[in-house]
Amino acid sequence: MGELTLHLPKTLESALEAQARQEGVSLEQYVLYALARQVETGTYTVRLVPQQDLHEQQERFQTLLTTLGKPSPTETEAILAERALTEPEEGLTEELRARLQRYIYH
Repeated sequence: MGELTLHLPKTLESALEAQARQEGVSLEQYVLYALARQVETGTYTVRLVPQQDLHEQQERFQTLLTTLGKPSPTETEAILAERALTEPEEGLTEELRARLQRYIYH
């Protein structure tokens, strides 16, 4: 059997763990089941999103961001402290990483 390591967002991991508990199986067993079901049913498809739909989605997202407001530095620190750390992507320079961090923190 092959081995695959996944780095999941905490929210997705929590949701999968909850589903696995409901089914009475381990997280690994549940993920294998869910993946196999997707492959067997052929329900996984990639489709292009029409430009109009994309534009509307971007507008809704911007409205949501405006409604939510910007988190305080304390809230940002708390959120970032809970995140799962991963290795930087290939090609991500130290300069770009620093710029992204400044953007996130300010």
